Amino acid sequence: MTAGMGPATAYPFVKEAWKRNMHLILIDPNAHGERFGFTVFKRTWRWFFPPIPDQGYTSMHSLRGKSVPRHFLSPIYVLAHSMAGSQLVRSLHEMTSHCENTASHFQERIKSIAFTDSTHNLQWVKENIWLCDLVQSPDSSLFFTSLEKHLGSGDIIPVGKEVETDVFWNHRFGNIETVSAGTLDHQLTNYSAQKEIWKHFDKVLL
Repeated sequence: MTAGMGPATAYPFVKEAWKRNMHLILIDPNAHGERFGFTVFKRTWRWFFPPIPDQGYTSMHSLRGKSVPRHFLSPIYVLAHSMAGSQLVRSLHEMTSHCENTASHFQERIKSIAFTDSTHNLQWVKENIWLCDLVQSPDSSLFFTSLEKHLGSGDIIPVGKEVETDVFWNHRFGNIETVSAGTLDHQLTNYSAQKEIWKHFDKVLL
């Protein structure tokens, strides 16, 4: 907190989300430590976004008029920092790899993802075609990096500028567009890139 409310908290993103009349769900990917972090994340995600039954679902339109929570019909925009990126991809994979209805549901609802220094690996889900397409789509997904951790660069590339990746990066993350977060500090990735992150969301914000 010594750096101030902006860099040290989610406040800047909460403020901008409220300006856009968005509802927020803040999930701590490190709750209860590394051993239980994924379990906590998965349970929280599934509570807000439960799997779709195998029968009776054709599209989002088929749910309208039924007694389902409002958030069950709303578009989803995800900011996934560090371990949250890994847990998001793993959760979506578990929920959609054997359930076409749930995959179709999330395909309609997830409009945009901004990964910031994410730890996910595309090789985990390479057989899940829908999910692979989602996390590499130039329309929906963008990766912000602090460079120092992943690419070993000592130079600060201007925020939002495309970063040249290598074969190892592409093997892990696929062909996702990768840009600089404008900082070498992993903990400041979101704060430093916040304007570019909102530009990414605003392109598809409904």
